[in-house]
Amino acid sequence: MKKKLAKTLLVLILILPHHFTPAYSSTSNDISGHWAEKTITSWQNTAKISGYEDNTFRPDNAITRAEFVHLINTMMPSEQNSTIYFEDVSKNDWFYNDISKAVSNHIVFGFEDNTFRPNEMLTRAQAAVIINNILHIPTHSNVIVPIDDNDIPEWSKNAVYAMLNQNFLCGYEDGSFGANRNMTRAETISMLNRIEISANAIINTNENQNINQNINQIYYNNIVTNIPSKEKSDFKSNYEKSEKDNTNTSKDKHSQTSQNVITITKYNVSEFYGKTINQAVKIKLEDTPINLTDIVFTKTVEIISDNQYDTNTLFLKGTTNINHMTTFVPVTITSENNAIKTLISKSKIEICGNTEITNLKCYDDVNTDDNTVVTDTAEIFSNITVNSNTKINTLLLIPNSVSHITIKGTVDTLTTKETGNVPFIHLEEYASANIIIPSFVTVENITLSQNAHCNITIQNDAQLKELISFSKCSGSTIANYGIAENIIVFDTNTIIAENAVIEQAILQNIEVISQPSHLHYKEGDTLSFSDISLLLQYQNNITQTVNDISNFNDYHIKTIPDCNTILTSKHHNQPIKIYSNDIFAYTDLLQIDYKIKNTVNKQPLLHLIQQCYEMLQNTSISDTGDEINFYQYYINETDFHLFENTILLSEQLLSEQSITQHQIQKEYDTLQKALQEFESKRLQKTVCCPILSLSNTSPEYGADDVILTIENIQDNTNYYYTLDNSDPTTESTEYISPIILLPPEQTEPTTINIKAIAVQNGYCSSVSEIAITYSAAQIIEDIFISDLETPIIGKQILNTISLENEQEYTLESLCWKNGEDIAEVFEADTAYTAEIILKSKKPYIFETDRLPILKEIENTKINCILIDEQRSNPHSLCILVHFKTTPPYPTEEMAKNELEKIKIDTLSVTVPYSERENEQYCAQATSESACQLVSEYWYAEFELIFMLPIDCNLTVVSGQFTVTSTIDDSVSATNEYNIDVNIDIIPDDNET
Repeated sequence: MKKKLAKTLLVLILILPHHFTPAYSSTSNDISGHWAEKTITSWQNTAKISGYEDNTFRPDNAITRAEFVHLINTMMPSEQNSTIYFEDVSKNDWFYNDISKAVSNHIVFGFEDNTFRPNEMLTRAQAAVIINNILHIPTHSNVIVPIDDNDIPEWSKNAVYAMLNQNFLCGYEDGSFGANRNMTRAETISMLNRIEISANAIINTNENQNINQNINQIYYNNIVTNIPSKEKSDFKSNYEKSEKDNTNTSKDKHSQTSQNVITITKYNVSEFYGKTINQAVKIKLEDTPINLTDIVFTKTVEIISDNQYDTNTLFLKGTTNINHMTTFVPVTITSENNAIKTLISKSKIEICGNTEITNLKCYDDVNTDDNTVVTDTAEIFSNITVNSNTKINTLLLIPNSVSHITIKGTVDTLTTKETGNVPFIHLEEYASANIIIPSFVTVENITLSQNAHCNITIQNDAQLKELISFSKCSGSTIANYGIAENIIVFDTNTIIAENAVIEQAILQNIEVISQPSHLHYKEGDTLSFSDISLLLQYQNNITQTVNDISNFNDYHIKTIPDCNTILTSKHHNQPIKIYSNDIFAYTDLLQIDYKIKNTVNKQPLLHLIQQCYEMLQNTSISDTGDEINFYQYYINETDFHLFENTILLSEQLLSEQSITQHQIQKEYDTLQKALQEFESKRLQKTVCCPILSLSNTSPEYGADDVILTIENIQDNTNYYYTLDNSDPTTESTEYISPIILLPPEQTEPTTINIKAIAVQNGYCSSVSEIAITYSAAQIIEDIFISDLETPIIGKQILNTISLENEQEYTLESLCWKNGEDIAEVFEADTAYTAEIILKSKKPYIFETDRLPILKEIENTKINCILIDEQRSNPHSLCILVHFKTTPPYPTEEMAKNELEKIKIDTLSVTVPYSERENEQYCAQATSESACQLVSEYWYAEFELIFMLPIDCNLTVVSGQFTVTSTIDDSVSATNEYNIDVNIDIIPDDNET
């Protein structure tokens, strides 16, 4: 490693002095007393760097990413260049060539969203990565870990550690590195100076004997500096020839080379950009990623490499599409909305970016990430992890080969191709899947994490041995047609099981299986639970491993002390208690170093001081007479300066050399209290919220007299409101004056949420709310109608009826109709309908299927009663009473026909013995008997001429019958001759 580093550093030191020329004075006037004064002065005096036109250097100014890349290219000029496709870099930008050269030499790569962000400030972490991409310094086993190691991005840690170990980049006085802080001009020069010093030291050692013979190799492989053109051409030709010879002399592990197969490497891939390849292709991966840009592969593509263990990266960009791909080596495929029709992986594979795959078959572990979509089927012979935002249509498992299925995204259908055993299916947080366990397949375990959701179908002769659900998401289901043995859930309301028994999860034991990685602290440090692992044991030997402290609350687990507690001496030699109700466990003992001198942590107080200054900057003084804008915070001058002085005192305390941690903590508490008091006293100028009032907040159903009023109307202010619970805007209905609210149509209890805002000079108030609840409508139980007349021919129609319960309903209208026509007089031989419309009174409503009760009406006259449903609603009931057809108008011919119906042999007349000689009684009895023989609307009378009692059982009367119309009594008919009628004598009621 040391020899390799020496070669690279030698190139840097040979080039550095030749690419910095001073433009202005040799010494700047703003670096006196600066921590980097000596280094900056030395570089200016040796003409390596220069300042600005105003004779300043501005050492603390940040440097942008484009400026830093330009500086690197100035140090290491290169003719190698390639086309780049960053969304925020144009060929017209001054930095385009610099970034292009740096990308082609693998010094920079850009961000995952295909941007380079040239004008963003360069962070110290990014600077470390860029320099390490040049120097290739491996991480030493004895790593120097800064105190803010958790703040160092994972992608930069190895580079940061390497820079710290080589002393090329230094941390700060408090032991932190500040990975996310901007890189300044002074820090950049200091870093390059340390690299120069290291290079000079290596030059003076005996190890430089082999450097000269390898320097051209370093130039070409690492930074491609300025070798003369002819030498470079010869060197590149020899290098490519060597690579080609090596390729041809070694047999490919997976297939023999054919003349019809194209081999793509990092050296020739750019030749295929923008082309369609209609031949089989082998893509050989090496130590750097390969970009496939705007290439269409219509035949098979095989991914190979000489290194069968390290994972290589393949980028699909632009319009690249692949018909059929097979990977034989570990690979990461990253796509920009590209498609692969068929992907077969025979080694470990990770699929990232926006990749669309039609069919996927994996014989080794597979990890799908980002927005990967499998539109048809993913056939899996090993383990698979379906990460969040990934969606698979059908996930087809091969039993007895798969050991672990982890789903963090969405799987429409998860099932198996054959019979056998599937050990473990894990749905992590927010995952979703429909799982089908076919016949003769056994699934050992399905586990649902927080907010996971699944629908499980267990077919005949299938078996699910164990389901454990820690999900709080409702709607999961189990349809069991086979065997479901143990279903343990945290919340029984989240899952519905058919033909299966659900058990409530009961925590029985907590075991610490991995101690926190950090148990040794200094007084004032913050407690961390990093790397702690718990094993939670439930009934039926169910266990759950929890590795993330943020999930403890989800399992109802608490700790003493809490995470992020500031540690003091009282925590020394005390364990961390982990408990849930009466179940608990302990970690190893905490070790607190609280007697170490001159070791204090000022960062929390520094951060609080910065927070206080930001609060001051955002607060105006109300006593100055200046106008305060809307939503500006303000406070009186006394409180403002009192808080300002408190901050200054805290800053002075921090500058003292002999300050203790106890003093810092005490000052922190004082300043924290002052901040809280200052914040509580601050006021904010806002638009006054409207004050809403209602004349009645609990009206009866149908009430139409509720008035909405805004009580605090102000000048130059507009008010807007909504009645549908949505937040109002200036597009909503404007309030001008008090509003009468329309009652809701719903008959059940209904609440209306009214919201309003005030707008003044373009500024909007917060939303005011008020609610009104209308009671439910009351059902009208019975409807009674009386005094409804019956149709009588020639009678004038009276549209009147009598109603009961008039406090609940009233008559809205009544009319008689002959068909569709309204009748005023009843006519003969006509069917009439009485149309009655009743109107309910608030808060009552009708049930449209409840018929009314008619009183004092002959049912024989009525044909039917019904409700007109199309014209009826809860507030109005239309009742139709259909009467029978009225008779035709009587004639003399009709009278004669009725007279002929009176037959002597059909008359049945009886009188009591005591009345046998009473002529009037006998005549009346004979008339009544005759009336039974004539039709409706006719009546018969018998005029007795003489009577002859025969014996005690019989009397004979003689006389004439007259039949008269009840409709028109002028129409009648009488017998021409007398008729003899036999009257049977019956005993009196008191005779025995």
